[in-house]
Amino acid sequence: VKVYIIKANLEDKKETENLALKSLEYFEKIDVLINNASIYYPTPLFKDNLKDLDRFYKVHIKAPFILSKIIGKKMLENKEGRIINIADYAPLRPYKNFTPYIVSKGGLITLTKSLSKEFAPYVLVNAVLPGPIVPPEDLGEEEKEKALNKTLLKKWAGEIEVYKTVKYLIETDFTTGALIPVEGGRLLC
Repeated sequence: VKVYIIKANLEDKKETENLALKSLEYFEKIDVLINNASIYYPTPLFKDNLKDLDRFYKVHIKAPFILSKIIGKKMLENKEGRIINIADYAPLRPYKNFTPYIVSKGGLITLTKSLSKEFAPYVLVNAVLPGPIVPPEDLGEEEKEKALNKTLLKKWAGEIEVYKTVKYLIETDFTTGALIPVEGGRLLC
């Protein structure tokens, strides 16, 4: 396993492009691209949040688009590759005060479906839709319990559940365009 650390501000187009190009230069061949960068904070609808909407768009849609386009092109040339987007269950079951975040993750879901068609049959493109993985540090006990009561399995998944799903998507040869919820049944509550 080779590791190469590059610092990049994914809100910046040039830095995002540079990240992809330097990665390809260093590794020559990239087998798996995981678009996992995310920002998350409340953005009440009636506050001035257009700057927030732009930030969410840049990190959750524009950066994965740029990275997937540049790295995915090389994957297509190699006739193999995996692109895995870490989205969220929330676009399928929205909640209040996070509309810019939820809309941007919905865009990432649509990007996943579209790229799966663009890159077929050689590059498989899928998304993981996490739900309650770990409680935020600033969440009180009462709020944690409320959150769990909105989940059929009544527990936090932990990062391992997302890891297992990503591992499956890396190893499979017959899944593309899939949106895999890892949310403990929250979509059914």
